[in-house]
Amino acid sequence: MSPTDHAFEGAFSESLENLDRESLFRRKSKLASFFISPTSPSKYTPWPLGRGHWWIRASLLIVNVYSELKIDEIGLRLSNIEGILRDVSQRSASSHSSSSPPQYTTPQQYLAIGASVVDDQDSEDEESAFRHDSAIVDQATGTGEDLEHAISSITIDNADPDLHDALLNLKLLVELQNRQSIRSRPRFPLQQRLPAGGLGQLPLPPVNVVVGLLKYAQGILASPPGLFTIITSYVGIRDFMKLCQTVYFPAQDVSHTTYTIVIAGLYYLFLEQHILVSAKGTKEEFASYVQICRINLETSLANALVFASPRIETVQALLLGTLYAVHMSRPTVAWFLNSAAANICQIAGFHRHKQSASETPAAKLKSAVFWQTYINDRALALRLHRAPMIQDYDISIPRAFSFEGPMGLEMSGVALMWLKMAAVQGQVYEKLYSPAAIALPRSQLAERARVLGAECRRLELEAEHHRAVMARSLEGTAASSLIPMYTKGDEVQLLSTMTLIYRAIPPPLGSKSRFCDECVNAARSAMQSHLKCMATINSDISARSIYIHWNLALTHFTPIFVLFGYVIETLSVEDLQLLHAVGASLEGCAKSSETIQKVWRLCEVLCRITRLYVDIKTRKQENQFKVLGDRFDAYLDQLGLVSMDREGVADLGGVDLPALDDFQTADLASWISGSQDLMGLAEQDVINLEGYSFTGTDGP
Repeated sequence: MSPTDHAFEGAFSESLENLDRESLFRRKSKLASFFISPTSPSKYTPWPLGRGHWWIRASLLIVNVYSELKIDEIGLRLSNIEGILRDVSQRSASSHSSSSPPQYTTPQQYLAIGASVVDDQDSEDEESAFRHDSAIVDQATGTGEDLEHAISSITIDNADPDLHDALLNLKLLVELQNRQSIRSRPRFPLQQRLPAGGLGQLPLPPVNVVVGLLKYAQGILASPPGLFTIITSYVGIRDFMKLCQTVYFPAQDVSHTTYTIVIAGLYYLFLEQHILVSAKGTKEEFASYVQICRINLETSLANALVFASPRIETVQALLLGTLYAVHMSRPTVAWFLNSAAANICQIAGFHRHKQSASETPAAKLKSAVFWQTYINDRALALRLHRAPMIQDYDISIPRAFSFEGPMGLEMSGVALMWLKMAAVQGQVYEKLYSPAAIALPRSQLAERARVLGAECRRLELEAEHHRAVMARSLEGTAASSLIPMYTKGDEVQLLSTMTLIYRAIPPPLGSKSRFCDECVNAARSAMQSHLKCMATINSDISARSIYIHWNLALTHFTPIFVLFGYVIETLSVEDLQLLHAVGASLEGCAKSSETIQKVWRLCEVLCRITRLYVDIKTRKQENQFKVLGDRFDAYLDQLGLVSMDREGVADLGGVDLPALDDFQTADLASWISGSQDLMGLAEQDVINLEGYSFTGTDGP
C-alpha cells in the first residue's frame, strides 16, 4: 500500500475512532449517505451559549431533498473505484522520486508542548457525521464499473500520470468533504490541563519585558494606533497596565475573565513586536513569549464555560478569545465564544437604549463591546451559513462608535464601516441563503440580490473614502505598519460578500456558466484585491499569516470557488492564471501555520485539477481524454462546484419552465454546500492530499 493510501486510511479511520479497523474496512464500501438529518436523535441539546448542532452541515446547507439524494447516490457509486485509484496511485508513485512528506513544527516549542497537549478531553463527545441509506446501495454498480474500465484502460504510457493523481485528489476531496466531526465544546491544539493552583500557576512572560513594552505603547491616548492598541480599544479596555498588575502581583485570586483579558492582550502585544522587529535574537525572544501566551490563552479559553456572570469583563474576555480564534482560523470556535458574548450582552441589556444613561462612560463602553460582538456575529454567521444570534429588530441603541485620542475620528469611521458591512452580511443570509429564502422563486431571489449588491457598491465607495482618510492621517506618524493590512483586508471581505450576493442571481438563459457576469467580475476583483494586499503587507511572514487567517476565517471565501467553477465551465485561460497567482501568494506562508498549509494545499490541488481539466477538454477528440474528462465532471459535480447538467440547461434557450427554476435552486444549494464544506477542511484535524498529512499546530 502506498504512502498516499496509508495517509488516507489513517485520516478515514481516525474520524471513526469508536470502530476497529477491521470493522471499518468491512463497512466503508457500503456507506451510502454522509449526511446527518437535522431531525435525527442526538445527545447534544442546544443551549443558550451556542452549544449544540453547530458542526452539522446538512441541517444548515441542504434544503432540497432531491439535491441531497442525488449527491448521496453519486458518492455511493464512486466509492466502488477506490481500489482502482489506489492501483493508479501506486503506478504513478513509481515514476516519481520517493521522499518523505515535509514535517513542519512551530518555532519555540515551549515546554515540549506537543507531548503534553490534552488529547483525551471530550473524546466521548465526538461523533462522525456518517449515515447509511441502504435503499441506494442497489443502484451503486453501473457507474463504478464504467469508471473502473475507463481508468484501467489508460496506462501510464499513453496518459500523463498527473491525470491519475488529479483523479485521486478529487476522490480524497470527496471523502474528506463528507467526513465531519462534531464536538460539544471548543478545542484548542495547545490547551493544557489546569494546574492544581489554577490559571495563576501557569508561567508568564517576564514582567520587566511586559512593563517596557507597555510603557512604549501606553494605549491610543499616548501612541499612534497599532495592532495591540486597536484590538484593546475596540473591546473597550482602557487601563491594560492595571489589569497586568492584577495578574502579575495578585492580592487575591485572579478571576478567570481578568486572566483571559491580560493573556490575550499580551499575545497581541508580543505578536505585533515579533512582526515589527528585525533583529534575529529579539525576534526569537518575542516568538517564545508569543508561544507562552498562546498556550496560556488556549488553556483559559478551553475552560470558557466558567464565564457565567453577565458582566462587561466577561464579554471583553470572550471577545478577545473570539478574535484569537479568528486569527487562528477556527471559525466554529470563534462562533462558540462570540455566541456566549452575544448571549451575555442581551441578558445584561447592552443592546437596549436607556435615555438617562446613554451618554455615560459606562453606557458607551457597553455599546462598544456590544457592537463588536454584533460585527463578529454577522461575519461568522455568514461564514458558517447560519442565522445570527443578534437580530436587528431587537436593538435600540445608536449605531455608532466613539473613540478618544489621536485618530479617534478616523478609527470611528472605519469601525462604522465594519458595522454597516455586518448589517449587510446579516441580510445576505436572511434574504438569500436561509431555508426560507432558498424556497422562494429565483426571480424574487435575484431581485433581492440586486438590491443588496447595490448596497454593497455604495458601501464600497464609502469605505474607499474612509481608507483614504485613514491613510492620509497615518502619513508621517509612527503608526504600526500592520494597519494597512486591516483596511485593505476589509476591501477583500466586502468584495467576497459581494460575490456571494451576486451568486444568487442566475445566469442568462443560454449561458454555459452557472454564474452571472456580476458574480464573476466581483470574484475577479476580490482576487486582484487580495494579491495587491499581499504585495503591500510587511514582508514578515507572520504579518501575511494574520491577514490570511483573518480573511479566511471571517469570509465565506466565495471568489476562489466561483473562479474555479467558471474556468471549468468556460476554459478561461486568464482566470486560470489568476487562480494560480492566488495559490502562489499562499505558498510563501504555507510553513507558518497548519491552517495556511491546508488552504494552500487545497488551492494548489484545485488549480492543478483545473489546469489538467482544461487540457483534457481541449483534447477531447481523443477518446481516452474524453472519458477522463467525463470522470472529472462526475467528481466535480459531487463536490458541488460544477454541475454536470449545465450544458443541458444552456440548451433550453428562452424557454421558461418551472423545472428550470427547480434546477437552479437545487444547483445553488449544492454549490453553497460544496464550497462551504471544502473551506471547512481547513478546520479539520487532518487533511491528506497526495500523501501529505498536516497535523501540527499553528505557529506565531
